Amino acid sequence: MFALIILILSLFYLNVANAEEVGKVTALQGVVDILREGKAPAVTVKINDPVYLNDIIRTKTDSRVEITFRDGTVVKVAPRSRIDIKEYFTDAHSLRVTLNLQRGKVGAHISKQSVEKIKASPQANRFEIKTPIVVAGVRGTNYIVSHYLAYSTVTVITGRVYCYNPQIPEKVIEVEAGQLTVIKEGTPPSPPRKLTPSEIQREQRDITPTIAEEREKERIDKTMILGVSEEKPSVQTPSPIYEKIIIQPFRETTPPITETTQVTEPLNINEPLNINVSLQSIEPEGINLNYKVSANRDIN
Repeated sequence: MFALIILILSLFYLNVANAEEVGKVTALQGVVDILREGKAPAVTVKINDPVYLNDIIRTKTDSRVEITFRDGTVVKVAPRSRIDIKEYFTDAHSLRVTLNLQRGKVGAHISKQSVEKIKASPQANRFEIKTPIVVAGVRGTNYIVSHYLAYSTVTVITGRVYCYNPQIPEKVIEVEAGQLTVIKEGTPPSPPRKLTPSEIQREQRDITPTIAEEREKERIDKTMILGVSEEKPSVQTPSPIYEKIIIQPFRETTPPITETTQVTEPLNINEPLNINVSLQSIEPEGINLNYKVSANRDIN
């Protein structure tokens, strides 16, 4: 039994050692994991982790990851996406890369040296991103591919991309910089339409990981502009009655003085003046001070 365990572990580490490393994780936001060779269990991603051929990268909600491949190409994955590194080969003269996008959105910025290889021999060299209903390959470019339940889209930032539905491979179109095409089940790609600058910025923002400092700046800007805070409100302790009296403005009216003693004879001015004053207690619901004054002679 012990020998069998040793054999299994040896085979496992041998497979890992023989796995072909194709790139590294160079930026990360949120929670991202990898299925090594497409098999469970998933491994949580960290910066500088290696990426291997046949790995499946999965991003969670509000999570993004950037992978830099050996040839210098940078691939960015948007939240709630899943890509499979199906093919990767590069040497001094050749480049063959295939990424399968099963759901979500991914962008690719092809390195200059790989662009030159593709331009020199487009039949032998390629970089393609595939979804179940589109194949999008570069002619030398920076582009974004997304896939949803009923359709896929291809957005070109720079350069050109060829697109076709694998169900209709003879219908190939080219998409230029600043354009987008939509591909639906059983139909060829739609005629490309021009994107607005804000649409292009939104597409790029979707796939780009942001560092903690940038996210904090966005939160502060949102709070300052909209007056909305993401922090939980603190629990306010009720203030004592005397604090209410201090912070509440007093009315500038003087309570009336009521004469309660009727004077029928001349008063002796030498007689001491007696004044009785009573105050009504302060009620918790308001600040109502009632004065009662009595005197033994006219005080006008």
